[in-house]
Amino acid sequence: MGPDGFHPRQPAGHEGYFEGVGYAFLALWLILEIMSWLMKTSMTLYVLRHPQAVLKEAQFAIGFVALIAVISVFAVAIIFRGGYKASFGVNESGAWMKPQPDQRTTNDRIHMLLFGMGGVAGNPGAAGTALIAEATQESAVSWSDIRKVAPYPARHAVALHDAWHCALILYCRPEDYDYVLQFAQNQIG
Repeated sequence: MGPDGFHPRQPAGHEGYFEGVGYAFLALWLILEIMSWLMKTSMTLYVLRHPQAVLKEAQFAIGFVALIAVISVFAVAIIFRGGYKASFGVNESGAWMKPQPDQRTTNDRIHMLLFGMGGVAGNPGAAGTALIAEATQESAVSWSDIRKVAPYPARHAVALHDAWHCALILYCRPEDYDYVLQFAQNQIG
């Protein structure tokens, strides 16, 4: 027992070992903090001394991001052909959405490509994203979970909200919109 009545946690013969390790980590932390401060300071001084060079590099970065955004917009427009084809339905037990067969095929191809690219690149995040997207293509919600029905007449859409978020949006044909809205409101009312 130690003088304060507690058992020392250090093994016999290793007195001061843990203190030495603690001091080493403290010294390493201080060195890294000083290096970080120096790097931040030197970067700030570079920006202040050479604003034109920084602006030129920023223009390149902004241009690159804009190029990627434009390519992405065109890729999505080509892949999804200007829309997303889905079927929506309601009955006494709930509401659901599922992609139509040709849309499902396109989605499956994209998910397989993303999963494969994630595996080849060693990026489990991309593979996981593909798996989640595949698993959530179809969505269904029970009327007992719905707390609020929000109409969007300009888009012929009915949003179904559960306790914490929008669980499903039903996009209707113009001639079916009023019926679906009234049906949904009656189911939760």
